[in-house]
Amino acid sequence: MILFALGIIVGLLISILIMAILSYFKKPIERNLKFVSDRLENAGPRPRGMIIEPDSDADEVRNQVIKNNRKLGKDTPISELQ
Repeated sequence: MILFALGIIVGLLISILIMAILSYFKKPIERNLKFVSDRLENAGPRPRGMIIEPDSDADEVRNQVIKNNRKLGKDTPISELQ
């Protein structure tokens, strides 16, 4: 029974010591992790372009109706866009 209690106490002391060390060295650890993560991000492949799909015919007609109504200065009802 005494060894069990002694093991729990030693375990708590070791965990408190580890937490104290980590809290003391927090800034240098974070700085090193940031440096490593930046290097890993830059080492990977980078996207070079993208694919843009053209508007469908229905979208082009809707945009034309909206543009014509704006020229005339009136609102575009939804029934004209369907």
